[in-house]
Amino acid sequence: MDPIPEAAPLESEAAAPALHSIKGILCAAFLGSFLGGGIVMAINFARMKKQAAAVGTVIASVVATLGLVGLIFALPDDLPVPNIAFIVPQLLAVYFIAKALQGQAIAEHTEAGGAMSSQWRSAGVGLLCFVVLAVGIFAAVFALEPSFGTRVEFGNDEVYIAGDATGADAQKLADALETAGYFGSAGASVKLEELSGQTTISFVLVDGAWNAPDTLDGFRELGGLVAESGFAKPLTVELCNAYFEVQKTLTIE
Repeated sequence: MDPIPEAAPLESEAAAPALHSIKGILCAAFLGSFLGGGIVMAINFARMKKQAAAVGTVIASVVATLGLVGLIFALPDDLPVPNIAFIVPQLLAVYFIAKALQGQAIAEHTEAGGAMSSQWRSAGVGLLCFVVLAVGIFAAVFALEPSFGTRVEFGNDEVYIAGDATGADAQKLADALETAGYFGSAGASVKLEELSGQTTISFVLVDGAWNAPDTLDGFRELGGLVAESGFAKPLTVELCNAYFEVQKTLTIE
């Protein structure tokens, strides 16, 4: 009788691809936000041959990261929120999600003698995600930065020209403002826009200054002096914040 052939040995767990630990996932999240933690989890899923879960994790981590960035940008500039208020909730969320989705699989892999990926590799993934996020945020801020027009400097003061306004118009306005005593001191920002024969001059003020009656009277008088220097009436004077967002509008007839 022919001998019974031996069963082929099963592939050992030790020969399986190395997985990132929960600590490694947290390390990547600490450096690279939800994106870093999600990418490391996706690597684990891919090495477990769960491709659909890997793709879903990447998508979810991108969405979560975009949501976090959007929240940060939506918060008022004067609201003092410490960085830890964003870091700790992220780490807690990543920890519980990773524990729920991969904790048992990682534990079984470890108990079977499976290799674990170095936490330095996890950190490297997180650092790479940090660089990607930093570049992306910088590019977005640069692209979304509002354009006030072409900037013309007059000493410490500046005039932005937009629409049909020209450099000569900016010079004429600067001369009028200097004569009135508005230009030539600590530095002021003004925007001059001409569209279809209508002239609008926008002044940047300290927050809340546009609510003072004396300020309104002063800019009505200043608008009249500017109009007399060669700008046709009716002249629109806008009182704005630092982003040239209009807070009050005056019409000089």
